[in-house]
Amino acid sequence: MLRFDPLLPFLTDNEENIRNIVRTAAKAGAKHLVSSTYKAKIDNLSRILSAFPTLSEKYRKIYLKDGERIHGSRYAPKKYREAILLKVKEEAKRNSLTFATCREGLQHLNDKEVTCDGTSLAKINR
Repeated sequence: MLRFDPLLPFLTDNEENIRNIVRTAAKAGAKHLVSSTYKAKIDNLSRILSAFPTLSEKYRKIYLKDGERIHGSRYAPKKYREAILLKVKEEAKRNSLTFATCREGLQHLNDKEVTCDGTSLAKINR
């Protein structure tokens, strides 16, 4: 199982990165991919902006101006999250991986009968 998150806008969410990560994981034997986007909290957003000061304006816009607050975190706009996670799902499908998202409110992207936490992959012998 590959846990591919968090996807960071303008850093790790480009198509080439997604393609390379998913293909490498599939070649290594992964069968299932779980992905989600970065959820900003004041402390971790400050660290990201400190490490990548050129992204400050973009991150403030995507998270603080246009984003939404859910359970104490700032999420990027749903339209962005859905578009980027759809790209990840499409690459997962090209590489014969099942796919699920976590904490995104986008369950319609999840493959049937798979879960975010991977418990759907466990086989119980009775």
